[in-house]
Amino acid sequence: MRKLLIFLIVTVVFLGIVPSYKDAATIATEPHVQVKLVKYLGNQSSISLKIVGNYYLNGDSTNLLTSDRSYTVKVESETLALYDGTTRLATGSELSITPVNSIDHAVINNREYAGSFLFTVEKNQYVRPINTINLEDYVKSVVPDEMPALWQMEALKAQAVSARTYAYFRLNQVINDTTTFQVYGGVTSLHPRSSEAVDATEGEILTYDGNIIDAVFSASNGGKTEKLFNVWYPKSLPYFKVQADEYDTANTWDATLHKQQMDVTSLDLKNPDSWWDSKNEKDALYANNIKKWMMNNLSGFSGKQIKIVSIPKVYFYSPTESGRFTKSDLSLEFFIKDVFNSNGELELQTASINNQLADDMRTIIGTNDPAKPGSRDLKSNLFSINETNDAFVFSGSGNGHGVGLSQFGANRRAAAGILYKDILSFYYPGTLLSKQYAIPPGPATVNDVTDKDTSVTGMAEAGSTVEVKVNGNIIGSAKAGTDGKFTVGIPVQVAGTELVITATDIAGNVSEDAKIVVKDVTSPEKPKVNKVTDKDTSVTGQAEAGAKVEVKVNSSVSGSGIAEEDGQYKVTIPSQKAGTELVIVAIDAAGNVSEKAIVVVEPSAPTGLSVSSNSYNSLKASWKGPSDISGYEIWRALSSSGPYTKVSTTTKNTFTDSSLNTGTTYYYKVRAYKTGTITAYSGFSSMGSAKPVPAAPLSVKASSSSYSSIKTSWATVSGANGYEVYRSTSSTGTYSLVGITPSPSYTNGGLTTNKAYYYKIRAYRTVGQTKVYSNFSSIVSTKPVPAAPLSVKANSSSYSSIKTNWAAVSGANGYEVYRSTSSTGTYSLVGTTSSTSFTNGGLTTNKAYYYKIRAYRTVGQTKVYSNFSSIVSTKPVPAAPLSVKANSSSYSSIKTSWATVSGANGYEVYRSTSSTGTYSLVGTTPSPSYTNGRLTTNKAYYYKIRAYRTVGQTKVYSNFSSIVNTKPIPSVPPNFKATRLSSKSIKVTWNSVSGASGYEVYRATSSKGSYRLLKSTTSLNYTNTGLERGNTYYYKLRAYRIVGKSKVYSGWTAIKSARP
Repeated sequence: MRKLLIFLIVTVVFLGIVPSYKDAATIATEPHVQVKLVKYLGNQSSISLKIVGNYYLNGDSTNLLTSDRSYTVKVESETLALYDGTTRLATGSELSITPVNSIDHAVINNREYAGSFLFTVEKNQYVRPINTINLEDYVKSVVPDEMPALWQMEALKAQAVSARTYAYFRLNQVINDTTTFQVYGGVTSLHPRSSEAVDATEGEILTYDGNIIDAVFSASNGGKTEKLFNVWYPKSLPYFKVQADEYDTANTWDATLHKQQMDVTSLDLKNPDSWWDSKNEKDALYANNIKKWMMNNLSGFSGKQIKIVSIPKVYFYSPTESGRFTKSDLSLEFFIKDVFNSNGELELQTASINNQLADDMRTIIGTNDPAKPGSRDLKSNLFSINETNDAFVFSGSGNGHGVGLSQFGANRRAAAGILYKDILSFYYPGTLLSKQYAIPPGPATVNDVTDKDTSVTGMAEAGSTVEVKVNGNIIGSAKAGTDGKFTVGIPVQVAGTELVITATDIAGNVSEDAKIVVKDVTSPEKPKVNKVTDKDTSVTGQAEAGAKVEVKVNSSVSGSGIAEEDGQYKVTIPSQKAGTELVIVAIDAAGNVSEKAIVVVEPSAPTGLSVSSNSYNSLKASWKGPSDISGYEIWRALSSSGPYTKVSTTTKNTFTDSSLNTGTTYYYKVRAYKTGTITAYSGFSSMGSAKPVPAAPLSVKASSSSYSSIKTSWATVSGANGYEVYRSTSSTGTYSLVGITPSPSYTNGGLTTNKAYYYKIRAYRTVGQTKVYSNFSSIVSTKPVPAAPLSVKANSSSYSSIKTNWAAVSGANGYEVYRSTSSTGTYSLVGTTSSTSFTNGGLTTNKAYYYKIRAYRTVGQTKVYSNFSSIVSTKPVPAAPLSVKANSSSYSSIKTSWATVSGANGYEVYRSTSSTGTYSLVGTTPSPSYTNGRLTTNKAYYYKIRAYRTVGQTKVYSNFSSIVNTKPIPSVPPNFKATRLSSKSIKVTWNSVSGASGYEVYRATSSKGSYRLLKSTTSLNYTNTGLERGNTYYYKLRAYRIVGKSKVYSGWTAIKSARP
């Protein structure tokens, strides 16, 4: 029986079996079902087999298949072979495996099953297992595969009874696990809810007139039950009737099958290869299903390539009482690819499928849904057909044959509060629900019982009576609770006594015996252990007489021995490291283990304790200690005889004791310890003592600070009030105090240039009126030499020279300049000078040069040198242009000019519209001037210039010049003249100015007088009349250009004068 939504194909038509009523006499024990595993396994020549628990092979109790192995069953030369890895265990035409216990399972190709198995060969090539399983376990696996386990519980119970009755009806058959019978998925399919429904209906079977019924079922009856299986079994059974089912009307469906499947009018029928593979039927999947049936069932079509052109007729008829069709016809028009007519075109052929079972026709048409291969869009035979001009439209309800239980209907009835017995009464009217067999309780699960227990506990069937027997005599009994748990009170039993436990249900069915042996759990007393040191090679003490004593280190047995009659024991072990934890237990003959006795191997005492001052108020202690310990305790006193007080613990071999009094003597001793179950301590170390004094100055340095002085410096000493500086002229000579300072540096002057001086420093802290001194620092030495030049710079002074300069060095007589072509290369002397700068010429443009300088002072005939300065570098490049100017050359152009740069091959002119804006290259020129045209009158333009020198194919640029700016304005009118025209008039004339909109003529009566506007004109002359004879008149002129609504003026012409 297939899952929900897939209809039933009743098995009898295919197997040729006519259902007969089964005798309903009660069977005392639960029957078994034989199921051929097909659905999930498929056809396989080799299958994997794993065991959960243990199985007997071929009924041989000495030949076990176990859970720790992976097996394979194969067909080899039409015979079965069982392998464990590559080892062949058995061969034969059949192989069988049987579980040792009822809880043991087998896993076949990753699906788990209960029960026993017979492996057979099918069709000479496939492994076909037949699973024999208890009926109740079978039904528990069927129900969740046939009905969703989360559906209503009463529906699940109805399904369980139907499935059980269906299988019971076929107990004399080998059924399979497919929809041909009922879908069975083994243990893998189990679900708690469906198992609950099976348990609630355990052994319940449907009968009619004392006989087992054939309890077929389907997914949905569509609102009308069916009484006939179909035409292949027309006999009406009294417990199947046609009746309306108001709870199963919601499962409706539609499907459309088009008449014209292909339009062939545009196809080249003489050359089908040109379109055959690309042209498909309108209902491609329906067509493929029909073609597949034709090739498999109609003579002459096997292996043919077919295209269905049209389906002129689809006809269903001969309905049953419920309205379900039983017969059908189908007509087809089609092409076969290699069949042509006399015109060389594909020949249109016809075929009819007549008097076909309606069920078969639904299968022939199949589905048009690629996601549901093998299904049927015509889900039942309960439908109507509407024939239109171009299609057959099916409108139906239900899913499956509609006989017996409707799964959808049952679930909706259960949701409405109808109980499973009433659900079954509706779908199988006139039947009787009865319990056919009773299953005895399973064997009780019993918890361990010890020689101290006064009860037996465990799990058994709820409500059953649990009895405990010894030697056939009942020593206690009790009922299992509703949860199956039981507690049976018994007298304390001697270790080794066998207890037999049974469970009896209310019907008097008795379970199999569960047997358990009373355990000896009384442990020996905890052993006593003597002290163990890191030098001992045995552990001694006292334990239970005759007990085995084990000594363990890190869970491994290091040694063992037997306690004597008086309990004394001695266990030899390897010597252990200090701090090692030893675990000692006593084990009696029953294997009971005593409580652990734990001792820790004592560590040896620390050695080599040394105490020294660490600072003005701290001391540092250090020592050597044993390995593998937890730490150390530090004890301190103010006298060697104590008392000593613990001041700290540490895991290190050193300890710094702080907040002490400067100059006070402190006494110390140390002991090691190892933590564990017990903390073990070593003896104390020898005593050590010291006084806190300031620490000796560190990081002491001596460096020449000038030709006649040396500066010493050091790190600040915590707690120091000051420092004393001592000097000598040899490292081992007599040192004299040369200075006292509160700061961590001191400059010693008045020294001889180039003479070695040695220094050592000590800090002091004032305690009362006394200075407490540190040890001296390490000795440092140096010689007074000139200071290294500072503020060294290198700048290109021309395309072939670089100028270096630096700050003057006190006492220096001169300086040496060294050069290299790489920072880490070899430096050569290129110049000596007494000044603080040096120009190095004859260099290669754009090549990097590196310089360092040193000063010297002449002492006698010897130059005493300073250290070298820091390294500086640059490249010779052309000098930046100087004397840069920008002047308007017309209303739309500006002329820039500058001084010629030595060695330059050309210049680049950059322009921007603001001083800090982006500058763009506007011109390149070999001459020291450039006129930039096509500019906007009266708009400010900013310029900067850089020179370049061509080296090979590369331009080497100077720095940019300073920025200059101006605005384009009209040019000053040229050739301005003033000429006497008469005794009362003067005429002024000029030449035109490019871009000028007009001109303004101004006049004054003195050259430096106040000029007033006489005339604004667009002409190139103006006559000034009404003048006084003999007076001199002065004139000047400017052009203007109108930009927007404003006049932009040129500069003034030279002043011209005349007399009328």
